[in-house]
Parts: sequence; C-alpha cells; structure tokens
Amino acid sequence: MTKYFAQFNEGGRTVVQVHCVHDNLAPTEAKGIEFLNKLFKKDNVEFKQTFKDRSQRAHFASKGHTYDDDNDVFIPEKPYPSWTLNTEIWNWEAPVAHPLADDPTKLGAETYYWDEPSTSWKKQ
Repeated sequence: MTKYFAQFNEGGRTVVQVHCVHDNLAPTEAKGIEFLNKLFKKDNVEFKQTFKDRSQRAHFASKGHTYDDDNDVFIPEKPYPSWTLNTEIWNWEAPVAHPLADDPTKLGAETYYWDEPSTSWKKQ
C-alpha cells in the first residue's frame, strides 16, 4: 500500500506536486512527512497527506489545488471568476445550473460548455 502527500509551494498552500510513499516508510502521516522532509532536505517544504478515496480532506490533491487549514480540505482551482465555492461539498459551482442538471437522461447526447463573458451555458 502507499500513502500520498501533497507538497505545497514555498510559504504557501498551493499544491505543486503529489508524492507517493510506501506504507513501510509512512505508517502514519507524521512519519510520511518526516520521510519526505529528509528526502528533500529543504527547510521551507511542507506536506499534507491526501486520500485517493476522498475519505478525508474533501478531494484528492492535484497540482494547483489549495489547502484550507481552517477546514482541513483541499480545494480545486477555481475554473471561472463567476463561480462560487460550495463549502458543503467543497466544489466550485456556476452561477447558473447546468441545462441538464434536471434531466440526466440527456447526458452524453447534448454537450454544453461554460461561457464566462455571458455567464451562461452554451450548447456545442
């Protein structure tokens, strides 16, 4: 088994890389962080464990995600300026519901994209 650790940018909370560490080197989050600190030998490198099954910290961390210390969650990059963060599910949401949100039977048959200048969904 392996554990995964998000590495933050120096002095910040943006994920720059995700490392996997075998369980025998990281039986706990603290031991995994200790191992990575020894491996990288840098003072300003910070790590936080991330979980593929999303059982903790809301999302599996990826490059560009940010970490919210107060809520102990990874947050994906904001896709568009008009979108807002839903703090119940820690996902970004458009200001207008997707046209197929109420009719999932059409998923795949119709394709829409977000048009930021008009803040609306457009059919492709």
